Amino acid sequence: WTVPMFANDAGLLLDAIEKFDIQYNLSSHRGKDRPFPTSQMPRRFIFRLPHDRDPINIDDEYQIACRHELRLEVCLESDGKALEERGLRIKDLINGDLILDLMRRNKIVPQGIRAEIATRAAVPVALSNDYRDQGKPGQFLVYLMVYRGESQPLTREIANQIRADLEDMVDQHLKVTLRKRGYTVSRPFPYRLLQTLLEDHTS
Repeated sequence: WTVPMFANDAGLLLDAIEKFDIQYNLSSHRGKDRPFPTSQMPRRFIFRLPHDRDPINIDDEYQIACRHELRLEVCLESDGKALEERGLRIKDLINGDLILDLMRRNKIVPQGIRAEIATRAAVPVALSNDYRDQGKPGQFLVYLMVYRGESQPLTREIANQIRADLEDMVDQHLKVTLRKRGYTVSRPFPYRLLQTLLEDHTS
């Protein structure tokens, strides 16, 4: 899986892996040295440059992703009322739809990169962060955000910029309490392993 990761770092996309049929002499033109060795199943890696005008999604098998947690603390009463005054619903914030919708509207995710919420959790809490809401019922919201390169290379630096822009967006548009802000995203990993990582995390 390091092949697509290094390809992304170089601005390329791994598009396919094929069987490599050797059609030439593996020795040099002098014919006196030994043939260079190959594996029992040599493979050919096919890379391509990304195209903004005519993007083509690569297979999930070769997509690279990064992840991080977005943690919010909301007061069901005061934050819920403030959101309703701006035409928003706290229900949509809790289930994550509002987060993804604001990310699309504010265009904080570059074209060719997909943002998704892999898991979400809402834990009832008695608030303690603000004297006005202290003791009132609230929700501690945790979203596992995942960014993956569909038709554009994704690097850790790009994913970390999306994370920073997302936190700024939450501050500006939702005005709810952010917890553990500024933590960098994970190292790149193969998107096809996401489900395995989630199972290992919860087990």
